[in-house]
Amino acid sequence: MKKFKEKYKSRLLKVHFGLLIFLIVHFFIRLGTDISLIPQLLMPTKIIFYLTGIILLFLTIRPFEKKAIYFSLFVLSPIGVLLSFVGDAIFGAILGSIFLWAFTIEKPIAKHDNYKITEQFTGFLGSCCHYKLIKTNFVFEKNVGAFKIEDSNSIDSNFKYNDSDKSLHLTYETSDFSGNYYKNDTTLFLN
Repeated sequence: MKKFKEKYKSRLLKVHFGLLIFLIVHFFIRLGTDISLIPQLLMPTKIIFYLTGIILLFLTIRPFEKKAIYFSLFVLSPIGVLLSFVGDAIFGAILGSIFLWAFTIEKPIAKHDNYKITEQFTGFLGSCCHYKLIKTNFVFEKNVGAFKIEDSNSIDSNFKYNDSDKSLHLTYETSDFSGNYYKNDTTLFLN
């Protein structure tokens, strides 16, 4: 039984640290090139990484190994965020934004051809209406540009992107203070 547990633990360690290296490399590639994996592949990878960290905590705590200190972060960090949110809501919201940033998936607002517009995660205390235009190619996606539209309720999926001058033509709905809705037609130049 002990041999089986050690074999299981060594395989989980290899999977966990392999995923850690993969996620770090992916993070720096995304920072440098704006190219990343599609969220349908990236999110399960993050979940498996997190779950292997929790399982390895219980496998390394008895007999105690120094690795258990690292693996305890996978259990203690959500507890710390929850306690800080209960103690001081703003501090908890800030910690929650930092912690949940790694696990957020930007929700697609509109799709057209192989482009999609997603709403950016700005945290619990972030401002509204930050969007990104993303081009999807099979299992990869490239961030084309970001933009902000004040007071937008919905964006039509009939948007047009011109790659030569990086212009995005779209229609979105907005409302005034009295509750009247208006359609706005605009062209944005992405950076």
